[in-house]
Amino acid sequence: MRVERLFDRLFPGGSPEGVVTVVLIETSSTPAVALVNGLATIQSTLAELVTIELHQLHGLAVLEVLDRVETIKRQSEALTARALATIEADGTWAVDGARSMAAWYRGRSGKHHASAAREIRQARALRDHLPATAGALAAGEISVDHATAIVRHTTNTETRREKLADPEVGEHLLLEYARTLDASDFAIAAAQWGLRADPEAGDRAYREDLATEEFHLAETTGGYVPSGWLSTANAKLLQTALDARMGPRPKGDRRTPAQRRAAALTGLASLALDSGVLRPGARIRPHLSVTVPFETLQRLIAASAPKHRPGCRTTGAYPGSAFGMAPDGARSADHAPTPTATPDTDADAELAAATTHHQDGEDPGACDCGAALAIGTALDPAMMCGVEPATFADGSPIP
Repeated sequence: MRVERLFDRLFPGGSPEGVVTVVLIETSSTPAVALVNGLATIQSTLAELVTIELHQLHGLAVLEVLDRVETIKRQSEALTARALATIEADGTWAVDGARSMAAWYRGRSGKHHASAAREIRQARALRDHLPATAGALAAGEISVDHATAIVRHTTNTETRREKLADPEVGEHLLLEYARTLDASDFAIAAAQWGLRADPEAGDRAYREDLATEEFHLAETTGGYVPSGWLSTANAKLLQTALDARMGPRPKGDRRTPAQRRAAALTGLASLALDSGVLRPGARIRPHLSVTVPFETLQRLIAASAPKHRPGCRTTGAYPGSAFGMAPDGARSADHAPTPTATPDTDADAELAAATTHHQDGEDPGACDCGAALAIGTALDPAMMCGVEPATFADGSPIP
């Protein structure tokens, strides 16, 4: 009777008390019994191993645990793929009355339907077209992500499947790269292999991606919800434009990346409309119509005007004078005026006059405190109470 060692000693220096680290099983003459008994033994052993507190172990031992578990996962994925391919071939899944094997596997394993369908397609491809890849996965040499990349980029056309059999640039070359590259870098290499093996299929896929692009802007309560799908090339184009519009994060900017990206998108739309390049021959170029009542416009100007100090003369070209606003509509600062000495001599009077205004040619009656020279960016909400809001062309109010 043959005896096989399934696990070597896991922890250097001895295992924790009560934990078995060497498992021996007897191989039955029947493969089915050997598989069932072997998997049952592995399952019971893992049930004991997961109870160990890894914080009690040396760091090197934990690293070894991680490496061994990764290898076991790869081997179990290979065994799962072989089981799925066998079940699909003999039609066992149809006994339960399932409409498809993906639906059967989803109900049996509890997986998402997309994951179940993907695993079945991958198992079929490993069985029919990628025997060396299946062997490398069973040996733990590559991960399931490597196998997924190979299946995705090399088995979707007849030309690529034929190229896999090439002894120099076929499946064995891909496996050499898979053993040395991580899954992310290898996915790029596999995609390049697929384009070189069948350029016509790559061009066809590119045109099909463009044909399936879509964008929706659905109106909802208080705004709009964008959705859709873009091809890889056009998505990168849009992302580059958004990154350029956003630029480096300014100091003090507390917006999230998503908020900054939304502002960049609307900024690009404003930039395109303001440039005049859209429909230049149109009688009325594309624009956004906003109706602002005259009283509302007056209030906006006053609410955004800089604060004047008490007693400041706001005659002349003060903010709002062009719209018929009275000087008393200007805002006043909350702080007291800065005391100034009364000039006693002609020299003092000339000095006071020179320091009151900051620019040559300024209207001497515009403002005594200099606030009229500033462009305000803050808005005083109290001054906007009770005014009629501005509206878009469809009558919806603008907050």
